[in-house]
Amino acid sequence: MDNKIDELKEKFKYLKVDRIEEEELFVEEGEIPGVDVYYTITNFNGNKNISITLTREEQVDELISVLTLEPVLLDEYLGVKYDDKYEIILSPINNRYLPYQIRKQKFDITLNYFKNELKITLDSISEDLPSIYFNNFLNRFGPSRRNHVLTIENYKRSSPDGINMDLRNILNSVLFDFEYSFNIAFEPMELNSLNRRIPRLKRPSSPIPNHSINFTYKKYIQELIQYYHLADKVDHIPFKYLCYFHIIEYFSDKSAYFVVAEQVKHLLLKPDFHLKTDNYINQAINIFKKENEKHLTDKIKLTRVLQQFISLTDFQEYLETIELMAHFKQEQTFNCSKPLKIPALDFTNETTFYQSLTNRVYAIRCSIVHSNPDFDETKAIPFVHTAENVFRLNIEMALVYEISRNIIVKTSETR
Repeated sequence: MDNKIDELKEKFKYLKVDRIEEEELFVEEGEIPGVDVYYTITNFNGNKNISITLTREEQVDELISVLTLEPVLLDEYLGVKYDDKYEIILSPINNRYLPYQIRKQKFDITLNYFKNELKITLDSISEDLPSIYFNNFLNRFGPSRRNHVLTIENYKRSSPDGINMDLRNILNSVLFDFEYSFNIAFEPMELNSLNRRIPRLKRPSSPIPNHSINFTYKKYIQELIQYYHLADKVDHIPFKYLCYFHIIEYFSDKSAYFVVAEQVKHLLLKPDFHLKTDNYINQAINIFKKENEKHLTDKIKLTRVLQQFISLTDFQEYLETIELMAHFKQEQTFNCSKPLKIPALDFTNETTFYQSLTNRVYAIRCSIVHSNPDFDETKAIPFVHTAENVFRLNIEMALVYEISRNIIVKTSETR
């Protein structure tokens, strides 16, 4: 294996090759643990953030064979450019078990795009292509016996928007027309969930015990758990963010009920209520009036939910545990049609904390929801789906993840 790796490094000096040694975790008592050796390969041409792991000599031979074609990995999609053509891996949307004729047939498509007379093929391929090689290593579903590949040839002139946006536009046009015509839907494999620059963020958890576990029965709200799990399943980072936010939004109006109920209950339990009935009733009326005025303001609703379910000290401890406190104490900027600045979290006191947390979460939520570039930017700056923005958004996910987790727990009942 070491000789093969040396050959790889000699032929492709631009690669970054790391040797990893790990002791076996599970061994019989008294046995000496063995050592597993494998190699991680990074710094490919094009997308520098992709990482693959090699454990066997034949895998090294395959990589050498692929790299001799000088493929350039794409930025946003699982695919490559080589020999002046683009190969992009597709995934079926509405039916993973496609009709036999679709699986066997090759579709030839022509498309004029910005004076490029594109030759496009959509094919189910089993042969060894560079795009399929990287798909087998990076696809979270693992290698497939057949892969759907869209190939674009004769793309020689880019539009003012650049190559990444051109590829997105071409794929959207071809794949939606194909779906509309034949009711067979494909989508390109995006790198959001595969790119090592978008890691799975740390999540607090307890060590796994080696003794029996004693849980207390709790009745959770089923819809909230569904949203919570849906967020984990969704690869598209903006949608993942909105799934978590939907849990927060679930209590936007209900939080007003809790606020009013608590304040009115406090008035009713006053020892002198029977002596100052009119006075206390007026106070209760004013409470209803005040909350009714707030009803129209989404940001105030959000603040109320945060005040009800989030503890400043617990949240501070959470951010320190996942080592993101420094990030969230700073203002961050997304590069959209104009800079989208989201404020730093301020832990000075509860008032500044809840206000800054509201502003940060709400600004991102509005940007994603109002992603239409024609939306009035005085109300929200539309989110632009670039690799850098998606990377930043994935970090911001840590806030709505923890908020939604707390809401699910604190709204459960033990009866």
